[in-house]
Amino acid sequence: MTKVHGEQGQSPLPDDGFGNLGRSGVAVWVPPGVYRITKMLQIQQSNVVVRGAGINRTVLYFPDGLKELYGDVMEWQWEGGFLNILGPEINSSQAAYRLGYLTASVTKGATRLPVTTADRFRQGQWVRLWATNPTGQPAQAANSSSGTTGRRRQRRLLARQRAAGDWVEQRRHPRQLLATDTASRAVVQTGDSKAQDSSLDAYLYGYEASAKATDPFPLERLRFASRVAAVGEGWIELERPLPLDLHVDWQVEVHEFKQAVQHSGWEGLTLHFALVPYPAHFTVAGMNGFYLTGAANCWVRDVHIINADQGAEAINTDFTTLQGISLGFTGKRRVASDLRGDGHHGLWTAYSSNNLITQFAVHGSFQHDITLDVYAQECVVSNGSGLSLTMDMHRGGIFNNLWTYIDLGFGSRPLQSGGSAVRGAHAGANNTWWNLRARSDRQLRLPPCNFGPLLNFIGPPWRAPVATAVTAGSAAGASDNKTLPDGSTPSSPACASWMVEATGSGVALQPPDLHLAMRSRRLLHRGLL
Repeated sequence: MTKVHGEQGQSPLPDDGFGNLGRSGVAVWVPPGVYRITKMLQIQQSNVVVRGAGINRTVLYFPDGLKELYGDVMEWQWEGGFLNILGPEINSSQAAYRLGYLTASVTKGATRLPVTTADRFRQGQWVRLWATNPTGQPAQAANSSSGTTGRRRQRRLLARQRAAGDWVEQRRHPRQLLATDTASRAVVQTGDSKAQDSSLDAYLYGYEASAKATDPFPLERLRFASRVAAVGEGWIELERPLPLDLHVDWQVEVHEFKQAVQHSGWEGLTLHFALVPYPAHFTVAGMNGFYLTGAANCWVRDVHIINADQGAEAINTDFTTLQGISLGFTGKRRVASDLRGDGHHGLWTAYSSNNLITQFAVHGSFQHDITLDVYAQECVVSNGSGLSLTMDMHRGGIFNNLWTYIDLGFGSRPLQSGGSAVRGAHAGANNTWWNLRARSDRQLRLPPCNFGPLLNFIGPPWRAPVATAVTAGSAAGASDNKTLPDGSTPSSPACASWMVEATGSGVALQPPDLHLAMRSRRLLHRGLL
């Protein structure tokens, strides 16, 4: 689709932080019509938009899946797509972007950070905070090749990159990094966990020791981004307040915010995949729509996706928007009797921050309709609907996210979630569900108490959760526990840490869309409204 990273006089790259803010670039117009697509199409540079004539006017038809076309070079059940935005991987190992380290602990809400040196900072600069070492102990790199398993995975990655000629240089997916060293992983403690375990992993699970992962993803936990408001002797002032405490032992690094691919998107299209069977949970044909990785400030909007295994995924991205996406099926795809949907993931973001999934509609059911996964943080899911929507919290340290103003349809499986139990409880701390609704004012069932600590459920009438001990190995929705009577108080420490507030009958929660209200307030404060 485009040359890699601005070669041959292509549109300019952002050269610093958010760069040129998309003020110049290239628009690729796709006229009305039906187009047969048999290979992956890539955007690999900034300021490119591929724009169709609109839903049902520009139709891209996919007769074969990625597995048929490319073989097993990718694990199509959770990665890859036909329409991609691909940038080089950005992570904390890139020393060229490192500006300094946090030199003292700071608390949630703070804007001033003590740093090793302020010489490399300047006012207006975009920076990112990485927390790379959650235990405060010497740690081996997450993509280490030590040990037989690590070397095998590294070879597999290189083989995939060589085999998939369309693919760009080395890029990690969380699920390709499951088997690495365990030296950097905090040990789950018992008893007074707050005193015994002061790691970042423990903090992200509200110091509920048994909720924390026993085998966490070996990736950066924190990827907070902000502009620098002021610089002083040994400190910087951020525009954005910190969303969590930061302990000096967590070895927080401050980097330049660098993403080579920004301000690019796909819009105004219908993606129609051939109707093929979906045999089992992890067995897919690779009927995958959009895949965004290594990018920032990018988007997919105003598209309709038919018969997909995966609709759209944004991973290792920041400030990315999936907007106005509808998903549906022309017939039944599921084969195995235990499948809950006709595709795997509808819309999905993982290992990302400040992403927005909004104005979506799921006409049918996926195994997981809308998913947050693997250290997703400060993301928003808003103003969408589904037949009987699942808000999938897929474990892996998901924290500080918001679900708001969502029509759950029948509301029979609102928080039905997946993910391996070794990745911890389904939700980390400080996730909020605000003003959800279901048909006929159906009461929504709260998840079991092992779902995660320090959660907020505000708005609809809630039914009490299943009474369980808080154990990372328990499955959400387990049916072998006694259900508490409506209105009773759960005895679990995790449930006791929740805020559950229901509006009265006929009372509308204000504001209805918490994200929209917060955004409006922020813009008003800055004089932009």
